[in-house]
Amino acid sequence: MDTNSKTTKPRPALIVGLGNPGKKYTYTRHNIGFLIVEALAKSHQANWHEKPAWCADVAELAPQVFAVKPTTYMNESGRAVRALADYYDIPQSHICLVYDDRDLAFGKLRWTPGFRTGASHNGVRSVAHHLGKSFTRLRFGIGTTAMHHMPLDKFVLQEFNAFEKSVLNEQIDRANDQLIEHFKI
Repeated sequence: MDTNSKTTKPRPALIVGLGNPGKKYTYTRHNIGFLIVEALAKSHQANWHEKPAWCADVAELAPQVFAVKPTTYMNESGRAVRALADYYDIPQSHICLVYDDRDLAFGKLRWTPGFRTGASHNGVRSVAHHLGKSFTRLRFGIGTTAMHHMPLDKFVLQEFNAFEKSVLNEQIDRANDQLIEHFKI
């Protein structure tokens, strides 16, 4: 037995996919956070559990590492994140929000520390309001030229177009690879 080998234990964490509950929103651009954490849970063979008291569905990916889908609508996501962070005693710095970003080209991923005053995503604002501003964000680009021809609320609540659908699983896998590496799970 090698006494010099160390096993690295994942740090306690919440990986929160932002989206809206309900079948009509499942494959919309605004629900990419849900799609990413669902795929992450599937890759870890983790089962989802409804937690009505916390307004969330939760899957344990590794000991004390949880994928989360708030069951509130996007604008109230912070309630669920706060409840889970308090229950599991997870500091803000160990919370990652995964969500759509209209300002990034489709499929582009960007890690961002904390909350910036100018953040225009209502789900992120809700989390900052309920929890604080020291979380991490993994932003998934949904921007296309089509968004310039319609109101933003209509654009984000549309389903992905044919091209986006054709590469969506590959893009979700890229996001999950980064989450796995970041959280060592």
